[in-house]
Amino acid sequence: MQGHAMRSEFYRAQTPVTDEVYDAVYSDVIRGSGGCMFSGTQRIGKTHCSYVVFDRLAQDIPGIALEYVVAKDEMGRKYSDFCMHMLGAFGHATEVRRKFTNWERLIIDHVRTACLNSECKIFFMVVDEAQRLRIEQYRHLFNLSNALAAAGHRLATILFAQKRSMSHLMMQGFERDQIEISGRFFVRPLVFRGIRTEKELESLLDQYDAHLFYPINAQGWCYTRFYACDRFDEGWRLSHEASAFWTALEGAAGVIGELSEDSVGFGMNWIVRAIHYYLTDELMSGEATYDDEERWKTAIKETANVALLAA
Repeated sequence: MQGHAMRSEFYRAQTPVTDEVYDAVYSDVIRGSGGCMFSGTQRIGKTHCSYVVFDRLAQDIPGIALEYVVAKDEMGRKYSDFCMHMLGAFGHATEVRRKFTNWERLIIDHVRTACLNSECKIFFMVVDEAQRLRIEQYRHLFNLSNALAAAGHRLATILFAQKRSMSHLMMQGFERDQIEISGRFFVRPLVFRGIRTEKELESLLDQYDAHLFYPINAQGWCYTRFYACDRFDEGWRLSHEASAFWTALEGAAGVIGELSEDSVGFGMNWIVRAIHYYLTDELMSGEATYDDEERWKTAIKETANVALLAA
């Protein structure tokens, strides 16, 4: 039981939100462009979505030159250090640093190799936690982009960042670099949203009923059936709980009526944690009833920061 993938959240749930983000990214990739930046509040589901985007691009476009990077708070103030950190993020061993290593050249060689199987010379990079990059790192990324261009390749970024990312850069003197850096990396700033309707929630719950299996990609044992086999075989589905779960979410967040137009919705992170709790603690206790709002209230209370549940 402890080895089940849900325990480590190692799976990719497709939702209307992830589909919307992926469609925007995919259209840019097909056109050979980049510069998308998705920003949103904490725990809204950006990291999970960045994984989905990366996996689907690799699957849908065989041979694409693509890397995934998680930005760190300190990725080097010097350009050479920044290039070394980036190369490490690409999976290269950089522990033994040689004093005269040309890290920029090594990145160019990596990109050239990655593009060998691609029909174009564009290197795509998905960057999560982009708000952690300081203005110096964006300048380094800009210079690296120019170096790749001089070598015959183009860098196209897809950024996922917390909402404070842009204001964070402005405080560091971003204004004087705004035209160059914005024109390269922030071409299309988009707001990342969470679950905004009961129908979207139902679509997410349906993933556990029909599309997410364990072992990964194995048929027959979806997550819902794994944790509630008898109930599942009798015809019950987790998606049947959408109404009760949605009502519990509204109550926990103090939402009256529909979410406001400027609301980004309920955070995916909190919703998924509540689903895990419901399946592993409530259903497996053997005492759970169906379509029970109180059960979902308990799941939310035990797993979510109610103050951050909806934004």
